Amino acid sequence: MLAQELGVLLLTKRGLRLLTATGEDLTDHSHPAKNAHRQMAGLMAEYEKANTVLRLRAARERAKADRGKCEGRKSHVELRPELAQEARRLARRSPKSGKKRSLRGIALELAALGYLTGHGRPLSRSTVMKLVA
Repeated sequence: MLAQELGVLLLTKRGLRLLTATGEDLTDHSHPAKNAHRQMAGLMAEYEKANTVLRLRAARERAKADRGKCEGRKSHVELRPELAQEARRLARRSPKSGKKRSLRGIALELAALGYLTGHGRPLSRSTVMKLVA
């Protein structure tokens, strides 16, 4: 509200008029009721902003407590933890050959187990890398 009032005073000193959408002149200081009205409107706007910030913060904190994060899409690990577990299992060295599987190889084995994208294709290498990490 202080910034609003200083802005109105600055405009008044420069000889400018500040009009609302309804045509009310906010730089008109001819009557104390006009000043009071302008200040009350600014005060209510400030109160509403602070109240909105408070509610959004509380909602974010509740979301973090419930799901561990509050924004963005859920990851494959969050949606299907069994997929991440299976990907990690496949990423270990093969007991037969002692070699590690490639990310593409893991994706193909996951596809054979029924873990496909929404389009029915095997998972990408980058998705498998995130699952294994």
